[in-house]
Amino acid sequence: MTTEDLSVGSTSGKVHFLAVSRELHKLGHQVTILSPRYGSDEISLPDEFAGLHYWVPGKNALGLFWFEVWLAFAATWIKLRYRPDVLLVRGGGPGWIPGIFFCVFRLLGIPVVLECNGITWTEFSQRGFSRLATKLVYFSAWQQAVSANRLIGVTREIANAYAKLGRRCPSKSNAISNGTYPEQFNFSKQKRLASRQRLGIPDDALVVGYVGAFSRWHGVTRVAQAAKELQEGSGQDNVLFLLVGTGNSWNDVDDLRKTHHLKNIRLTGQTVDREELRDLVACFDVGLCTYTSIHGSSLKLFEYMAAGIPILASGFPEVLRIVKEHQVGIVLDSPTPQAITDSIRTILHDREHWQNVGLRGREVVEQNYSWSHTTQHVERVLLDARGIETSRH
Repeated sequence: MTTEDLSVGSTSGKVHFLAVSRELHKLGHQVTILSPRYGSDEISLPDEFAGLHYWVPGKNALGLFWFEVWLAFAATWIKLRYRPDVLLVRGGGPGWIPGIFFCVFRLLGIPVVLECNGITWTEFSQRGFSRLATKLVYFSAWQQAVSANRLIGVTREIANAYAKLGRRCPSKSNAISNGTYPEQFNFSKQKRLASRQRLGIPDDALVVGYVGAFSRWHGVTRVAQAAKELQEGSGQDNVLFLLVGTGNSWNDVDDLRKTHHLKNIRLTGQTVDREELRDLVACFDVGLCTYTSIHGSSLKLFEYMAAGIPILASGFPEVLRIVKEHQVGIVLDSPTPQAITDSIRTILHDREHWQNVGLRGREVVEQNYSWSHTTQHVERVLLDARGIETSRH
């Protein structure tokens, strides 16, 4: 049994949780998804999953509190109705009482595995929240870390941070990264050309692509400044920045584009579904992971690699480690506009070499970062929480 926010919208957390749930089902496990339903939002799940969606008043602290209280009171009914063997929770963030419902489930004989995708108290501090807010988030994370039976972090840094917070031995903390479905991003030459033609992109253009939130720590504004430098330079007319997503920095990027008449930036300006996202990624020649801070496992990194394109990487330690270790792109010491510009010019100078680098990335994903590979690690943690050994490889 798993619990996750499955509200309308395609967030990386939702993609992760549905993929792991689907792969657990393929491995022979019955999966029931518990999630809040915000207001009148409809929730659509694949046919193979049972779902229990509890109405909450809004997607805010009150709605989260409401859902957590309901889980604590409904735990006995959930056990009798669904007979779960283990509860997998994607959390570790702000929450008033998650540790309480963790303890309730454990008292009922249902072990709890906590999966974390960020070091929340550090993120709150870096985003400029007050010291009180940061301490409250720290307390919430501590409460969850000490109440869960096992911990999963999507990077080694995150896993270690929560293990230290919960004073756990290393054997109860596991680093399991994000992944992707490589076959969904293995585009043929004809697919790439068709996607470009649909968007009116010349076949010989170097398309530098970004998918994700336009948040300060994603460095998209710096990417736009790099586009400005390239347009003002000479002989760079065949570079196009295709930026997919929305967020707090979107207006800043759009204002920069309009003010300087940047013809080499194209914004989608909307949230796209997964099928449309793949059509857009099929146009990319380079993938941007230009983070400026914060820890995490980048879903876009694995999708870019599966698409067979080289990466421009900065920020996240795990992203840098993968790009360096497997030599699948260029690591930037800092994602300054000049560093981004210089890297793109390097790729332009020898496009055939960097195409081969991208193909190497696809091989790495197929061997190490498919959702099937990731879920086998998750399965071992779930079974370990139940005291069951597995020989599955």
